[in-house]
Amino acid sequence: FVEKNPSSWYRTYDLKLEQQNTWTTRGEHLGSDVVLRTSGEFANKWGFNATLGAAQAGRDPVALRGGPLLYGPARWNWSGYLETDGTKRFWASIFAEGAQSSENVFSSSAYGGKVSVRPTDSFSLSLTAQATTYSDRQQYVAAAPTTNGATWLVSHLEGRSESLALRAEWHLRPELSLQYYGNPFGGTVRYGEFRQVLAPEAAALAQRLGPSLAPTMADGRYAFDLDADGVAECGFPRPDRNDASFHSNLVLRWEYRLGSTLYLAWSQQRYGDSSDLSDDAWSSLTRLRSQSSVNQFMLKVSYWFSS
Repeated sequence: FVEKNPSSWYRTYDLKLEQQNTWTTRGEHLGSDVVLRTSGEFANKWGFNATLGAAQAGRDPVALRGGPLLYGPARWNWSGYLETDGTKRFWASIFAEGAQSSENVFSSSAYGGKVSVRPTDSFSLSLTAQATTYSDRQQYVAAAPTTNGATWLVSHLEGRSESLALRAEWHLRPELSLQYYGNPFGGTVRYGEFRQVLAPEAAALAQRLGPSLAPTMADGRYAFDLDADGVAECGFPRPDRNDASFHSNLVLRWEYRLGSTLYLAWSQQRYGDSSDLSDDAWSSLTRLRSQSSVNQFMLKVSYWFSS
């Protein structure tokens, strides 16, 4: 449904109802979902959109990385976005979204905002911030051979990330401009409650997964003795980690003659991780100051041969 005739409080809005069903090429039903979407523009030129969706219980063909279909419980999700009038010198937006499944098997959330300022016609500046959380109690970690074929291990994965993005653009003259982009990012990933998949298509989590396993750890690796015979059937490096990065670019653009342009760019990258897993997502970034940077300088020149 679309309404394009303005009223006292809106300029336009629309409503959409979508329903989807998914099967494999072998005819295996994977799931069905329904989503209600709406968007529009208010009379003051502010814009918005929102979604509300629900998915019935289904099966995931790739969750076990080549293993059997894995049951996924029913879930719901939502999102919302609001922005001010983009024709103004000051512009801002905010957004939030989330998802939650039954039995608390899966959940996620994200929120953030953006502020943009254009004090003059030739200069603009914007800052974007975002934070996300993620939890999955059926995250694949390994496959192990058994006398009956193979078994699969999953874990309770919890992740967090925070990031900023700064953009600036300055047009000194119509043919000469300077642009900057900087993006610090910090994230954490934690694995716990390792479990064996016993009945991958069972509806109840307690039937689908076995009890929590207690791995042994040596030289930074987990080892699992699944049949208690004193020999580990599978093992892998400890997957927990803290990640941090910083990306920046500074570009000078000069159209030195009509159709001919020169670009001079400076790019700097920094990467780091932390063995101190007590750090949160944002504090990981403070360690980047001790990391060496990777700097690249690039020059590009184009010339237009007119007829």
